[in-house]
Amino acid sequence: MRGYNRLALCLSLLAIHASVSATTVSKRLNDVIESRGVGNINVMDVAGSQPDLTSAELEAFRQDNDGRLVFAIDVNEAANGAEKASSQGVAINSLELIVETAGVTHVFTDFWSQSQTMLAPKGEQQRQLRYTLIGDTGSSRITPNTDSDIYGSDFDATVYVPVDLDLTGATSVTLNIQFMDTQVQLGDPEAFYDYSNGYEDIAILSAEDAAFLDQLQAGWLEAPLVIRPGDSDLTMASAQYFPSASQYYIVAFEDCYPDRGDYDFNDLVVAFRVNAGFNKYGKAVQIFGEGFLIAKGAEYDLDWGLSFNLGAISGAATTQVLSPDTGVAIEAESLTTTVSGQTDLALFTAIKSLWSPIAGAQFINTEPAQPIIQGPGFTFTIALDTPMETLSPGAFRPYLYVRPNFQTVYAGMDFVNDQGYPFGLILPDTWSPPTERTDMGLAYTDLVDYIESDGAAALDWHANKNPAQVMTIPRSSWQWR
Repeated sequence: MRGYNRLALCLSLLAIHASVSATTVSKRLNDVIESRGVGNINVMDVAGSQPDLTSAELEAFRQDNDGRLVFAIDVNEAANGAEKASSQGVAINSLELIVETAGVTHVFTDFWSQSQTMLAPKGEQQRQLRYTLIGDTGSSRITPNTDSDIYGSDFDATVYVPVDLDLTGATSVTLNIQFMDTQVQLGDPEAFYDYSNGYEDIAILSAEDAAFLDQLQAGWLEAPLVIRPGDSDLTMASAQYFPSASQYYIVAFEDCYPDRGDYDFNDLVVAFRVNAGFNKYGKAVQIFGEGFLIAKGAEYDLDWGLSFNLGAISGAATTQVLSPDTGVAIEAESLTTTVSGQTDLALFTAIKSLWSPIAGAQFINTEPAQPIIQGPGFTFTIALDTPMETLSPGAFRPYLYVRPNFQTVYAGMDFVNDQGYPFGLILPDTWSPPTERTDMGLAYTDLVDYIESDGAAALDWHANKNPAQVMTIPRSSWQWR
């Protein structure tokens, strides 16, 4: 009899264990996140012919995940920006879990995912730290539990929602999620983390499957600017634009160094700005940039970029050239590379073939008789491996590489020829380049005082111009996005 009782007890415990385990087998939910980036998910409504989840089963999921409900998203996005089948993503704008129990409504708004990045919302320029969901397409997840709806599925990323409430008596549980509408005109990362397809399936997870997907990190290797919440030293808490979020630097070059040539400073004219992201300790952890070609009066083929002084720091850089016709990245001109120390980061290469004058013209936007045409744009990002103490305008410097004579020209009054003439100058975005073959000293008569003082006097020389000897290029014609 004692043996029978022991056997009965063991069978009873096994049955209880099997029952609890069954309630925490991951289930795909019936509702989906729609193509417009909004999901109103009935968490108790399971997909297929399975019965709805009971409140007791939901409580078992919560306990299995240490007081949290965990959801998996099948990231299903179009290939815009840097997105591709092997890596695609969205960002979460808002999320709330609404629980009805005993006639009382409880709303939970805290959540997190396993990845973050800095993104600007649609219509804005300032980037903010946002949780993201990253995945890939067409992958069959072979999870440890073959009964799980994650087994053999395409689910990618997880979302954790802390719930400090016993769900046993819940009568309804709704998950409302809204993806972020990003400022895609900034290029990546905004173009990568937009939502542009749909729909996205969603599942409720056991702790076993949550750990499996978190460790998998599907699509992470090729995603831009992935910030892990645990990497606190590399998480951005603030950002700063140089010169500002609404202004650009303009840099103008003469390409005949060390000979003055025609000294018209329109051989290449570029608008650019740089954005640095700082962590909570005020150290730089990310560097972004964007800009546009404004004018090209050079016969030579040229490269243009920014030279960075990162000291002992290294990082991963991604660059893109954007077509003014389509506004999207030119795939052949995109590059991912490693940068460290003193690095020249090329942003436009072989500009002569990249940007051609119209029929009958020799140059671009330097001849008054010719119409103004828009030039390509660029974006870049540098994710630093370790934080920098600070980042200021002195940490980056525009340069011009003249291909025929293998000569690099840097902007600034410390790069001059034997007569003290500079060959690259950084100017405000109100500056206008001289017309073709017009010496800039004639177009801007105070320039001579500026040069002769080594940049110490006549600092506003660029405000005094001869309108008949400069090109009128409206900002709206070169800042096309």
